[in-house]
Formats: sequence, structure tokens, C-alpha cells
Amino acid sequence: MVLIPVITKKTIISNSKKWFGRQVSLESLKVNYFTGTVKIFDFKMYEANDSDIFVSFDTLIFDTEPYQLFSNEFVIEEIYLEGLHTNIILYDSTFNFDDLIEFHLNNKNNSNRDTTASEPLHFQISNIEINKSNILFEDRKIDKILQMKDLSFFIPYIGWNQEDASEAGVHFSFDKGGYFDSFLHIDPTYGDFDARVTINKLYLEPFDKYAFEHVNINSINGILNTEINLEGNIFKPEAITASASIDVLNLEIADSINKKVLATDKFHCIISKADPANMQIVIDTLALIKPYIYFELSDSTNNISEILNINLRNSDSANIAKNQEAPQDTDTTRTLFYKVNLFIIQDGIVDYSDNLTDETFNYHLSNIEINSDSISSTSKWIDIYSKMLLNNRGTLYADLGFNPANPMDMNLDFTIKDFLLPDLNIYTNYYMGHAIVNGDMYYHSKTEINNGLIHSENSLVIQNATLDNTEKGLYSLPLKFAFFLLKDKDGVINLDVPVRGDLNDPKLSFGKIIWNTFKNLIVKAAAAPGKLLAGLVNGDPKQLEAIEFNYLDTALMSNQQKQLDLLLELEQKKRDLKIDLVYFNDIDKQKEAIAENEAGKLYYKKTKRDYIKDKEGFETFLLKNANSDSLDYQNACLLLATPQLVDSLTLLYSETRFSNISGYLHSVNDSTYITTKYSDPGAPENVGISPVFKIEYSMIDEIIDE
Repeated sequence: MVLIPVITKKTIISNSKKWFGRQVSLESLKVNYFTGTVKIFDFKMYEANDSDIFVSFDTLIFDTEPYQLFSNEFVIEEIYLEGLHTNIILYDSTFNFDDLIEFHLNNKNNSNRDTTASEPLHFQISNIEINKSNILFEDRKIDKILQMKDLSFFIPYIGWNQEDASEAGVHFSFDKGGYFDSFLHIDPTYGDFDARVTINKLYLEPFDKYAFEHVNINSINGILNTEINLEGNIFKPEAITASASIDVLNLEIADSINKKVLATDKFHCIISKADPANMQIVIDTLALIKPYIYFELSDSTNNISEILNINLRNSDSANIAKNQEAPQDTDTTRTLFYKVNLFIIQDGIVDYSDNLTDETFNYHLSNIEINSDSISSTSKWIDIYSKMLLNNRGTLYADLGFNPANPMDMNLDFTIKDFLLPDLNIYTNYYMGHAIVNGDMYYHSKTEINNGLIHSENSLVIQNATLDNTEKGLYSLPLKFAFFLLKDKDGVINLDVPVRGDLNDPKLSFGKIIWNTFKNLIVKAAAAPGKLLAGLVNGDPKQLEAIEFNYLDTALMSNQQKQLDLLLELEQKKRDLKIDLVYFNDIDKQKEAIAENEAGKLYYKKTKRDYIKDKEGFETFLLKNANSDSLDYQNACLLLATPQLVDSLTLLYSETRFSNISGYLHSVNDSTYITTKYSDPGAPENVGISPVFKIEYSMIDEIIDE
């Protein structure tokens, strides 16, 4: 009996490869025949190379009651394992223990089994404990090592036909501090159980290389704390329910160039119930404290899509639509029910960078606060409230309501105040050819979207806006002139901008609709300034567009004088406004009218009849006195009136009109800057037009390209 442990030890070592598939060694084997206790010290199982250690432990104790075997019952009062060390290695797709699995599977398949029915062996195992153990997992595919330190495990009792409830727990420490702790309470008769899993201070950095296989990031850091509670029945695993508290602290994710893109001081989530069998999940609280996002837009993609490996350039929209339209079996498909009782974002930050223009546009959103009282899959309507600081100066307050069943139904009501317009210089330079030097903005929008149809009312107030022209401008919008025209006497721009559109049109987006509306407003303002300026002088916009004459008129009538009075008043109220009266006239038509009028005078002198009322007689008179049957009506008039006289009168008429207008303007205000000038004689606007002074507006010392 004394020699049996020694012989057994040598036999185990000698036959270990045959029995276990690996070489093993042990320092000593001790047996107490009186207490039924077996102790093994300093055990080692080697790798397949017989040199590296795969599994080792310091002490293994079996405390048995062998006499119970006579009553067909196997009883172990204690199993105690201390100092377990296990090295698990993943190479490419194989583990360092794959040969052991194959060895034992082959032995199992080749064994001769006794299929004779026999009475089952009853067993009782008490006080199963593992202490001071370590498990090391090495993933050589990604060159990563994970370690569980100070692993402990305890099960008070396991027995055949056990009636009393059992308890078990596992505890081990992490490499950088923190621990894993679990507890299980089970009724072996009915199968009811409850379990708790606690993870404290699990650092995420050791898992970053696993994330690298799926996302394009350089690092992930943070600490995970969680407690998960499970309830259910081991005979009905599909009906297990769970609740959990999850906290992620100091999370930070850096992209492939090591720039921080996502972070949060704290992510806090309380799941009050998760019921997979009934497709239900209820989240009591979902909170993000000081979250941070860096969003960079470039060309047809963005940094978030690049991180997630989403190729926006080559996305197959047809396949996406096909998948979305795939028919579903409504009889068998269940809908997930979800509910979030409280959703909060506190003190959030977003850094936005746009590389679509010549210069990078950077914008900083901070102090972001977002909250919603309740969000659920059965909600008819969801309201979300938010506020934020815009580039450390302006503020935004927004209320968003939407129908979760149809995102094309929503209401958006937001207000922006103290927004500094120079923040938009990169955009205004690139798209409109203007730099905003000064100015701040108040903006209120009330938008309703019903089935994709946009009905938006927008109020815009801009104060102290000054702009400079630049040589750039994708659209070359006359923004500076439009702003000048839109200003009231106090220099404030008040605009009411209605926006209409249909988001169901795949060619349109909300941003494009807003931009087109704004662009059209600026273009129309600069193209028809009279409509904007008329309000300053209580005039009709048409009175500020042109001063018209007939071909034979030179004197100023009362209505024309009224127009000039309005221009003089406008000049006083809009100090930087430059007003030019540009003269257009079809000279050929002018000469024809003068020639006809002079020939008519000769006809009246001869016949005492009005040539306009006596057309037939006048034409006979022309043919007779022109001494030619081949001349048409107009040439006959010109010949009779003489071309020299017609040319002289044509010039005189134009000069008189100029003189009368200029004289009237200076008689009312001798310091007026309103000018009169001739148009380019070759301008197509002169063709077929009666004499007219078109009123053109610009800014003093500025050239406005309309």
C-alpha cells in the first residue's frame, strides 16, 4: 500500500501519451487510505513538442468516501485545485489542444462499449473549488495575449437526484486590475435558476486587435463595468430573461491615423428587461455623458463610413431597394418591441470638418444637450428636445417630433441666435464669391413634413452684415448687393422665407431644397431691386424700374417727375445706393417717328388736315410730293422731311430728355449723385424700344455683376 502511490506515479508518467495523448509529469502522488484522500502535487502536461508546458497546477486534492461504492454511490466530499496555469494558443485557425481533442475522439470511437443495461451509479460531489489559478490566451494570428488572473471557482454540491438547490460561483481577476465574478442559484428538480455576472474594470484595450478585423481603427480604450442578471429554467432555455446595468468609462476610439473620432466620459445603460422569446427589450435609462464625435466629409464619403468599411461610392442601391422590398411572411414574422424610458445626452461635442471646398471648413458644436422622455416601437409620436452651442458663440434650441413608423412624417421647430456669419466664410467664398466680414444672425424655422412633402416657414434676421467680394464663387451670386438691398433703414435684414418641396423625389434632398430657395431669393433680389426698394419710399415697384417716353416726347410729365422724386428720396434713405438712369432708344424707330411727324406738318400746312386722322390723303400726298412710285411710306416721309433735319432732331430730342431729367434732379437736390448715361448703341436692348431711362442700382464704389 505504501508503494502503490509511487508505482502509480511512475505508471502515469510512463503511459501518459498513450492514455492522455500528451506527456505529463508530477512531483508526488499521496493517498490516505483511511480518509480516502488523494493528493497530487506539481502536475504538468506538456505541449506536443514535449518541452513547453500546456497545463500545470500546484495541488489537486480529492477527498472521497470509497465505502459508499458498495451501495452503488460515488461520493466526493471535496475537490480542491490550486495554482492552475493553462496556456491556450490560437495559431491561424487551430488551437494548441486540437491534437488532444482528436486523440480522445479516436479513443472514444475505438472503445468497446458494454451496452448491457445496468443500474445508474449515484453520485454526490461537494465543495468543488478552484483557487489561485491563471488562464492565459495567446492569439498569435493578431499577436495578442489575454490573461485571467487569480481565478477562483466554488460549487457547494452536485448530486444525482438532487433535491436541494445548488449554488456556484466563479471569480477571477484581470491583468490590469478589476475582476469577473459570477453566481448561480439553481433548483435541480424543477430547473428554475437565477444567475448574476459582474464585470468590474475590464479594460477594452486588450481587445482592440479583434476590432481591427472589422473596422478601420488604430486603437480603442475604455473601461467596462457591467452586472447582468439572468432568470429562467434550464429546461426552457429559450424563455430566459435578463436585466443588466452597463457602464463604459473613458471610451476613446482613434482612426487609422490615430485621430480621436469617437469618445465619451461615460456610457450608461440600464436594461430593465430583455426577453428574447417574446421579442421584447425595455431600457430604463440610456445616457451619454460628454460624448465626442469627429465627422469629416470629403468627396463622396466620410470618415465614419471609412471606419465602418461602408463604400458609399459603389453601393448597389438597386440591391438595397430589392432587399427592402422583399416580401415577408406576416403570419410568422414577429416584431421587436423596444422601449427607452429615458434617453439623455449631456455636454456633447461634435467637431465637423468639410473638405468639399477649396479650404477645409471646420465647425465646433459643444454643450450639446438632448433628451427624450420615452421612445418605444409602439409610440405614435416621439418628441426629442435639444440645445447646443455653435462655435463657442451662437446657440441652437430645437424640438424634433417624428412618427417612428414613418420617418417622412416629422415636425422640426428650432431657433438659432447670436450666430456669427463670418463662421460661414469658407462656404460663402466658395459658392457665392463673397467673404462675410461682420454680422450675426437670428433664425427661426418651423417645418412640417407630411409623407415627404415639406412645408417650412423660416424667419431670418441678420444684423450688422458687411461683405467683401472675392474672385471666386462657384455660382457667383450677387450676395453683397442682395444684402445691401435687403437691409432696412437700421441696417437689419428681415426675411420670411417659405420653403416647399417633395422629399419623395430621389433627385432632391432637404439641403438642396433649402439651398435652391436661398439662391433664388438672392438672385431675384439682385435682378429686381425695385421690388425691395419700393417699400422704403412707399412707392410702386414699377415706378422704380424705368422712366418711359414716347418717340416725340421730351418734356417731363407729372408722373415722371414723381418717379424722380421717389429716386431722390430713396437716395437719401439708402446712402450707399448708386442710381444710374441708362438711356435706351431705337434710333431708327425714333427717326421714322420724327420723319413722319415732320412730313405730317407739311401736309397740315398744305391741306389743314391732321395726317393721323387722314391716313389715305396723307399717303397720296407723300407719293405725289416724293415724285417716286417705288418709295415705301417711311422712306417717303424721310425724303420729304429731309434726312439732315431728321438726324438733327433725333439728337436734339435725346439731349433734351437728358437735360430735362438732369435739370429736374438738380433743381430738387443740387448735390444728388443720380446720373444719366447712354447705353451702348450696339446693345440689343435698344432694338424696338421706345425712349426709356432704365433705372439701374448698385453700390457706391462697387461693380455689381448681375
